[in-house]
Amino acid sequence: MDPLGEAVEGVVGQYRNLSGGDHGAVVHALIRYVVHHHARAFHAGRQRPLDRVRTGELAGQRGVEVDDPTRKPSEERHRQHPHPAREHDEVGCESGDCFGEAGVVVRAGLALLRREHDGRYGCLRSALDDERPGAVAHETRDVEAGVDIDEGARAVEQLKADVEKTHSSAVLGGLGAFGGTFDLTAVMGMDKPVLVASTDGVGTKVELAARAGRYDVPGQDIVNHCINDVLVQGARPLFFLDYFASSEIRAEQVAAVVGGMSAACSAAGCALLGGETAEMPGVYMPGAFDVAGTLIGVVERDRLLPLQTIAPGDKLVGLLSSGPHTNGYSLLRKLFDWLPLDARPAPLECSIGEALLVPHRSYLDALERALGDHGLIKGLAHITGGGLIDNVPRVLPAGCDAAITLGSWPTPPLFQLVEEVASGLPREELYRTVNMGIGMVIVVDAARVAELRDAIPEPSWIIGDIVAGSKRVQLV
Repeated sequence: MDPLGEAVEGVVGQYRNLSGGDHGAVVHALIRYVVHHHARAFHAGRQRPLDRVRTGELAGQRGVEVDDPTRKPSEERHRQHPHPAREHDEVGCESGDCFGEAGVVVRAGLALLRREHDGRYGCLRSALDDERPGAVAHETRDVEAGVDIDEGARAVEQLKADVEKTHSSAVLGGLGAFGGTFDLTAVMGMDKPVLVASTDGVGTKVELAARAGRYDVPGQDIVNHCINDVLVQGARPLFFLDYFASSEIRAEQVAAVVGGMSAACSAAGCALLGGETAEMPGVYMPGAFDVAGTLIGVVERDRLLPLQTIAPGDKLVGLLSSGPHTNGYSLLRKLFDWLPLDARPAPLECSIGEALLVPHRSYLDALERALGDHGLIKGLAHITGGGLIDNVPRVLPAGCDAAITLGSWPTPPLFQLVEEVASGLPREELYRTVNMGIGMVIVVDAARVAELRDAIPEPSWIIGDIVAGSKRVQLV
């Protein structure tokens, strides 16, 4: 039996003996034990803090304040029971008379125990509902348990217009269906269409976005990240499905996140086909949220990347990132935790918060023309988690290394600052954690470098070469 289970069983046994089997004293003793000895767990977000719960909130009954775990037992006893306590009343409950004012505490505690211990203490719920003469069972509504269905509906209403902006005639039906439907007539007109799928999350960047109130940024991040992941295989996006989860649904917050997704989808000609909004009190810390998504793209089979022609002598061309994108934020948050988000340390030209929260860019527009010339691009590497060190080898054939020349591209101010602050971090580890200013790497035949760069409507840099090796990156 787990430690909490052993402790609970001990308390139940002790007070069952003292109360002569009276379930009222047993239940109250159990819950007081959980509240007093596990207050840290409640305040850490695993369960809504009981010292803030009132019966008026949870049960719609008298506004009686529920037990405060910080109050001393003696104070609690005299507040609830001015008459002398019997021997077993040291937990603040007279035998058979602990349901009225402590009922909410009992129910909240039992909910926790049922969730964590597979209903092993479900018999105590029966004690609450059935043992007291004349007791009437009370059903707790979702909103009282921390799930607001009405607020969720309000969120859907607010985001509806943004979602529908991304829809073309290929999207059948609208919001509210059990699944999104997409007409594949255009795809079936291709010779040998191949679907390419990508699922990802934004990661710990969401914590910064929450602090700054920039909820649109994670929405853009997740869509563009997935677009780039299918783009490096030559695919164009068809539709996107999102997942948003938080401790508490706030309609404006959800609408802002989905608004960011909608903007990114619209820019890419991608339908925001559907999604899920999950309210999970007790799982996420108060104010915390998470964003993930899945994107489906399509490409002709004979245009899948990378090509099998990558060989020593090919060149590596880099396109700049817009910032850290969605990777390296556990390190970045630790490096800059001492700075307020509105601080502007040199050499930044904006605040540290703004620099860290630039949305993950899409490379679709930049590469559209070059991808249209089949064979011009031999391979693409999206520089995500693992940086240049881990992502470039993903497109290399056996017998090849990527030799990347440091200093061959301009290091953006944020990454200059990162390099300065993380001076104790080995160079290879730094380039494995953050993208250091390069978000996309292109493999091209050395004879076609100029042609490639002319086809890309933004600055690009020759950052290295393909050399003989064993599918790894050399920083030179």
